[in-house]
Amino acid sequence: MELFKILPSLAALKDNVRYKIRRGNEKKLFSLHQKHGISSLHLRRKIRKNGVHNIRIDGIPIRKKEVVAGNLVKLDKLKIWLEVDVFEYIQVLTEFKEHYAARI
Repeated sequence: MELFKILPSLAALKDNVRYKIRRGNEKKLFSLHQKHGISSLHLRRKIRKNGVHNIRIDGIPIRKKEVVAGNLVKLDKLKIWLEVDVFEYIQVLTEFKEHYAARI
């Protein structure tokens, strides 16, 4: 189940940044998928227990310097902090599916 997508805002970042979950995945509940320059955070399996998960994702550039609009730009490591409330997400997703299933 996809939770979150990371889209590069600069062409220089497409297929140039590798994302890794650095914290908050001790139970291996989450995984990162990378395809066509887009990375996404997924649940590996259904989570039946409510809880908040604080996740840190690091983005590490493969090439440290790129040319952007004719200028040489240094790319640094970036950190993304996410707070995923599993109960709210599952509840909202279920309500969304039930709402639209009722319209069919």
